[in-house]
Amino acid sequence: MPQKGIWVQHSPEYGICYETSLREETERLVGFVPFEHPYEPRYLGSIKFVDIIKLGQPLFNLNTGLVQTHFYPLGGDPSLRPELVGKGLARKIELIVAKELLNSFQEGNKVFIPASSESHLAYCKRVGIPPSQVITLNEYLSILSKVTVRR
Repeated sequence: MPQKGIWVQHSPEYGICYETSLREETERLVGFVPFEHPYEPRYLGSIKFVDIIKLGQPLFNLNTGLVQTHFYPLGGDPSLRPELVGKGLARKIELIVAKELLNSFQEGNKVFIPASSESHLAYCKRVGIPPSQVITLNEYLSILSKVTVRR
């Protein structure tokens, strides 16, 4: 019987992008979150960052660092898969991504999470990420590593 969970893979063809899937992925795999669910194996969502230096222009008044431009680790509308919501899966996926970012960027690198939707803002508040504030990659990793989730 195949293992169920969420596979996280790096998709460099889309920049600093990490895709999530309910089907087993082996190519460019960076992490796996085991989780029993009733859903068919398929693409789920993604988390994407932009390196401001490679962009070549300031973004959110920053000249350097990473800006999270896309945050849909459980898909565009997680309510379509209610068994995935409220289980801490998004934080676990984002933690995998943050650890992976350390392979390419230094701990002191700036990270900016704009939290551009109400649901992402609520998520940031729950896990302790300061939305629309500059933090270091090390701080980002530390916040995501904490087990406690604020309600």
